[in-house]
Amino acid sequence: MLKFNFDTILESVARWCIYLLIFLLPIWFLPVGSSSALFHKQMFAGFAALAGILALLLRMFSSGTISFPKHTSLLAVGVFVAVVGVATAFSQSPLYSFWGSGGEPFSFFSILVYGAVFLLSALVFEKQEIMVRAARFFFAGALVVGIYVLLQLNGIFLLPLAFTRTTAFNPIGLISEAGIFFGLVFLLGVGALSFFGSRLRRFEKYALLFLIFLAALILFIANARWVWASLAISFLLLLMIDAARRWGLHGEERKKVLPLGIVLVLAAAAVAFFTQIPSLIPTAIEVQPAVGETFSIAKKTIAESPVTGSGPATFLYQWRNLRSAEVNRGPFWNIDFWQGAPGVFTIVTEGGFLAVFGLILLMLVYAHAGLRLFLQKRFDAALVWLAGVYLLLFLFSSPLHIMFLLLFFLVFGALAGGHVSRIGFLASPQKAVIVSLAIVCFVVGAVIGGFWTVKRYAGVMYHAYGVRTAQENPDAALDALSKAVRWDRTQSLYARDLGQLLGEKAAALAGGGVSSDQQRAQDLFNQAVQSVRLATVLNPQEVNNWLGLGSIYEKMMPFSSDVGRFTIEAYTEAVKWAPQNPIVFEALGRIAFGESLRAGQQIARLEERVASAGEGEQLQNQASSLKAFKEAQQQSARANLDNAILLKSNYMPARLLRVQLLGEERGAESLETAIQEAEALLESSELDTSALFELGVMYWRATKLEEAGRALESVIGADPSNNYARYFLALVYRAREDDGAARAMLRQILQTEPENNNVKKMIENIGSDGHILEGTNINIYLTPLSV
Repeated sequence: MLKFNFDTILESVARWCIYLLIFLLPIWFLPVGSSSALFHKQMFAGFAALAGILALLLRMFSSGTISFPKHTSLLAVGVFVAVVGVATAFSQSPLYSFWGSGGEPFSFFSILVYGAVFLLSALVFEKQEIMVRAARFFFAGALVVGIYVLLQLNGIFLLPLAFTRTTAFNPIGLISEAGIFFGLVFLLGVGALSFFGSRLRRFEKYALLFLIFLAALILFIANARWVWASLAISFLLLLMIDAARRWGLHGEERKKVLPLGIVLVLAAAAVAFFTQIPSLIPTAIEVQPAVGETFSIAKKTIAESPVTGSGPATFLYQWRNLRSAEVNRGPFWNIDFWQGAPGVFTIVTEGGFLAVFGLILLMLVYAHAGLRLFLQKRFDAALVWLAGVYLLLFLFSSPLHIMFLLLFFLVFGALAGGHVSRIGFLASPQKAVIVSLAIVCFVVGAVIGGFWTVKRYAGVMYHAYGVRTAQENPDAALDALSKAVRWDRTQSLYARDLGQLLGEKAAALAGGGVSSDQQRAQDLFNQAVQSVRLATVLNPQEVNNWLGLGSIYEKMMPFSSDVGRFTIEAYTEAVKWAPQNPIVFEALGRIAFGESLRAGQQIARLEERVASAGEGEQLQNQASSLKAFKEAQQQSARANLDNAILLKSNYMPARLLRVQLLGEERGAESLETAIQEAEALLESSELDTSALFELGVMYWRATKLEEAGRALESVIGADPSNNYARYFLALVYRAREDDGAARAMLRQILQTEPENNNVKKMIENIGSDGHILEGTNINIYLTPLSV
């Protein structure tokens, strides 16, 4: 009859949580929700650590014994978690700093996961045989992911998922990050052969040799200089450890390590510092912030908030807010960076001096642990310690990566595994009650943490489904995005995307020309504004939330004359959070210019009424007021467009809009001059569809229909999704009396907007003698022609 020991089962559950974490961490990603492998690794590690700790807590409760690592590393990790928690509390967006948005390695949630992994590792790795089995799982996982990465890089795609069918994808991250991981595999593989080669079975030895060869191959493909430099330092330490280990051996055994070790150290150092060998396989270009730029952002942040920094997971917002204008001169000016390089500057930026103190304490305790291992001649454990040193080196050379930090804390916990202390609490009734209540509270906390983690995962999956189906099935997408917001109200992205989709549906209904849809459209616009405003409350630092709010109001402008100021307010707030980005200034300039054109149309209608009535002092006063408003809007547009051009001199949408503004200010007779200036700007730059569209509109305003047609046709050829260009091109074709081409262009719009009643009415009007826009409510500011 089989007898089950409950405590033994719980211990096995905790061990298998560690084994699965070690084996699956480099492999793990899911085809659901976010395609970011880092987010899935974060969630997987959180689930594994929670399950393992929950099992150990139940075991403690069952056995009446408390287990804890009696080691200074527990204090160091506890202090590190605490100081990051303080930085989170004082963050400008505490909710965002706690959760992050998708696998950020320095969000407080990630820090809690690191702490849980450390604690689980420390409580599990008490015996050497557990460490040996864990090493086998690590090498097995590395072998699986190594073969997969090598096949991916050679264009052999094993998975049918669309986002995996590219050579740029691998489960670890960028190819340079795969290089870091396989550098660790190479280091530990060589160390394992040197330390334990005589104890390995033949199959294990050959498998390890193959893995070392595979890791070396990927290292040469990744070919990152700082990986070679870290390997050189690590192999030098490995050489010292192995030489000390073999000092007590005799004869050839003592000398065996020296030639190979010296060759590896010199080879890695030579590649890192003196040569630049070509990569074996062309890989995707990787872009990261310059070290000087990251240091500058860290310095500015510390000057503003020296103790706690900007808050965990907020480097992106500091990048947008504090980067230098020099970045706009480069080709990657509009790329946002979630991490700085090196990672230590990100920690300084996001956590201030408190986080720096916690990190220094962590590294000092880790160094002390390694020194003790060396002095105690525990050289096998020193090899594990060396893995952590290798991972720590990348804090000073590359951006933070959640997988490497998880591995470091797992290693740190394993080193504390031999110092577990146990205290019984059943002997004293008072102590038993207190400890039991504490354990129950921890268990409840773990369950609640798991529940919130599940909710977050559900939100991610609903959001991803909504984004994926937005074009084919907007109603299903709206339902999914609404569920994403309900499941996880911490993510402003979900509320913003829901608002954007509601705004698009409202604009389509309002532009449909059916009176029964107008109230429904107004309700949807109100819901859209409410949703995006929620996003701005959840995360006011996210500039895209304010841009999204402005875009909703912008969609409402053709149907409501009093939302212009709300649009300007939203874009003004966006400028606050991205003062070095020309896009936000161009948006402000565009709105102000549109308001000035709208005022000009109203002035013209008032002047016609005054002329026909022969009197009308009140109308003249209204016209005077509108003229002052128009002039103020033109000045605002000029100032904002000049700011955009000052930040990026070749930002063509702002320059061409500035040219249009000059033409409007000078009068219609100067439109030709404005067009010539715009043509000169386009000739001196690469093709920009936005700029070319603006030029096409200017041609149309000047009744240069052939030139307008060519420009707008080029826009559509380069950007087939630009239906706004199709609207204008249909107007151009109608003015050229090419009714067939005008109908064809409008029917192309209907292919993607089948419910657009405005387009249907325009097609109907082409066969009549009236204006093409008659019976529609399209408000196109630049309409000089009767078409």
